[in-house]
Amino acid sequence: LLPSSGMLQKSKRGKDQRRTLMVDGAPVMLDNLGPIIVSEDGGLASISNWHEMSEQQQALALRRIGLRNQERLERLRALRE
Repeated sequence: LLPSSGMLQKSKRGKDQRRTLMVDGAPVMLDNLGPIIVSEDGGLASISNWHEMSEQQQALALRRIGLRNQERLERLRALRE
């Protein structure tokens, strides 16, 4: 399941801004670091300017990263077998 922009909910807790992403009915919290990116070799990274992106840019990035992460994880799992 890929997130849509309507699946993001903002919540403010002091200066800390977090978002809750609903994935298959389960809440996943995102902070200012944004989503985790899986690299080709299985390394992990985040988007350095996530906190500067607009909501529309973040929603688009989530969709793209989600698809790419799924593809990369499938390839990595296939290599392990």
